[in-house]
Amino acid sequence: MVTIGLISYPLYLWHWPLLSFAQISEGAVPAPSIRSAAVLLAIILAWLTTRFVENPIRGAPKQTSVVLPLIACMAICAIFGFTVFLNNGLAERSVEIAKFSELQKQLAPTAEIEKRVLCRTKTRGSSFPNCIYLANDAEATVALVGDSHAEHYFYGLSEHFSRQKENLVFMQIERLFLHQTCEANGPVWNKLVETSASKTVIISPYSANYVFDEATESGKSAKKDYTACLFNSVKKLVDSGKNVIYVLDIPRLNFDIRSCLARPLRISSEHVRSPCAVSRSFADSQASEYGKTIFSVLGKLPGVSIYNPAGALCDAESCWAVKDGQVLYRDDNHLSYTGSMYFSDRLLPN
Repeated sequence: MVTIGLISYPLYLWHWPLLSFAQISEGAVPAPSIRSAAVLLAIILAWLTTRFVENPIRGAPKQTSVVLPLIACMAICAIFGFTVFLNNGLAERSVEIAKFSELQKQLAPTAEIEKRVLCRTKTRGSSFPNCIYLANDAEATVALVGDSHAEHYFYGLSEHFSRQKENLVFMQIERLFLHQTCEANGPVWNKLVETSASKTVIISPYSANYVFDEATESGKSAKKDYTACLFNSVKKLVDSGKNVIYVLDIPRLNFDIRSCLARPLRISSEHVRSPCAVSRSFADSQASEYGKTIFSVLGKLPGVSIYNPAGALCDAESCWAVKDGQVLYRDDNHLSYTGSMYFSDRLLPN
């Protein structure tokens, strides 16, 4: 313990960059063996630093005799780092870095905040949510309604509807159809009913919000309120002549999507996930309860289509987060921009 105490400050300086670099290079939490090796290396480097750097400097008769060599070492490190920065990395790694950077871009959020406008700007109603319009200067002919699980379809659907000469609006509403929000969202449905130009309404909420514990009275009551709000809201749209498409959730991943990307410099290949997919049985088990609820409530309403994106993401065995080198997810439950474009014509085929 005395030895650890004597090397504690160099150990503090060494352990953090080593553990951080290990996590960065692996793209996930490193394996226990890598973390153990990093800690052991930190202890060795801390002892060497104490023995050959710290103690000699403290015992030097003239402190000035070590200042210039230290300044020279710092200057060399700074020049090397700045040169690497100016050249966007080491030349021999440029191809790998470019390839990895391209994959990283696919993980970026799809939201384009600067394109958001308030619905109240166009509707002059203070109760309306945030929106993104494909074309701000025209009435929307198609409405996409929901939370971030609707928004991640916006960019692919924009591509689809722009080719069809249609104008799409995404209306952001959180926690659709829950008892707490049902009455507050009434004006949104009323506005869609009144807007004759809007012929199609696509609804895509996050289904995890609507899985209820029916073993409790409160869970049963919440599900009853939810199904009533869902039915009445959609029926209002159908009765006004709208075509309604209800989109079920994408399969949720049980791993970090970054674990599927091979970094240019990796200590081991243990965390490069292959295949980058979840089992079809796992995906189906997630959707079972919620899917049954949706089909039981909306299945008999005319003019309502229920779309399951698992059909485009899954085969008989697996549901894929990366297909043909394209990263379709940006996290465990949202599509990437590439994934959104993947559904451009799959969600609404010509």
